[in-house]
Amino acid sequence: MKELATMTTGLQQIPFADYLKSPAIGSHTMQGADRSFESYATRRDAPDKDSKDFILGRAFHSLTLTPGLFAREFVAMPPEVKTRGAKAYKEAVARESRDVLMAPELATVRAMAASVKACPVASRLTSGADYTESSFFWEIDGLKCKGRADSILVTEPGRFTLVDLKSCRNSGHRRAGGAPPFANSVIDFGYLTQGAWYIAGIEAVTGWTCDGFILVAVEKEAPFEVECYAVPEEVMDLGRDQMSDNVKTILAGPQKAPAIKTLALPSWATRTN
Repeated sequence: MKELATMTTGLQQIPFADYLKSPAIGSHTMQGADRSFESYATRRDAPDKDSKDFILGRAFHSLTLTPGLFAREFVAMPPEVKTRGAKAYKEAVARESRDVLMAPELATVRAMAASVKACPVASRLTSGADYTESSFFWEIDGLKCKGRADSILVTEPGRFTLVDLKSCRNSGHRRAGGAPPFANSVIDFGYLTQGAWYIAGIEAVTGWTCDGFILVAVEKEAPFEVECYAVPEEVMDLGRDQMSDNVKTILAGPQKAPAIKTLALPSWATRTN
């Protein structure tokens, strides 16, 4: 990983808490425009509230990508702290900008990170990358945007590969033939649109060209298996198109009440045999 002093590319290594403070639009907020401007605005204006899954995901990313910073961001719940005192302990830790992990949660995070480290390909793509947990800020037609990339590998001068680390229930490599189960997560959670957003931001602040997008899928239950997927360009185009549509929706602002539309049923509902 590059040291901060040598990073003159527009990529910034800043604490996640500082990244969140920026009012610029991140990928999660942008993806609200998949439905409408109003859905986007709801995400934009909602107060930040970390769910348990979100905290575990951040812990997994931290331990895998920036292990030296893990202890500054997370702490294990001491066994001597009983249920009645747990809330007060968490509040005290929160004032230090750290999150508390219960013992089983910490064990899961460690097992997931160990699986990534044990996989030569996944390890090279994550902890062996040139830049990890890098933040960047740019504009699209006056719209202030932000992103935070898990892993960036410089493949040659002026070119890079983006790697996104994802936790999942099924990394999908056990199914023979056809699309892996993980592909459902790619669609359901908008990973293509998110990837297109990050690529656009990195290209804007560095002037580099992206030559690949790779998803590293890690199961969050034993045996914590790992699979790495390169996203084909024609598939990535779907994410770029959705991102472009979302930006147009955001820039257009609130729309008038929609007209009455004709209901169209999915193809499976109209099959005759």
